[in-house]
Amino acid sequence: MFATGAIRKGAVLEKGHVLPFVDKQARDAQIVDLYAFDFDGKGRCLVLGSASLCNHSNTPNVEVEIDETTATYRLVTTRSIESGEELFVDYGDAYWDSVDTNVR
Repeated sequence: MFATGAIRKGAVLEKGHVLPFVDKQARDAQIVDLYAFDFDGKGRCLVLGSASLCNHSNTPNVEVEIDETTATYRLVTTRSIESGEELFVDYGDAYWDSVDTNVR
């Protein structure tokens, strides 16, 4: 995803719902687990919006904030973003530990 204009730090770019499921369901559908986010320390969830389309960076400029009580999320900028800049999230260590890749 790319910014179509300048965006200030702390801007909420998107709000939406998440679909929670338990870890066993993710393991049973391994492809789903690649796109899942941590949820409540007991399971994972799918973000039902464009936030799940962000690529990884070790120096992200957006983050996904998940509210486990309402099963919703917010995509929020962590710094000012220039027009045309790609939006990146940090997939986290758990993601990289779960996949067989050297892409990091």
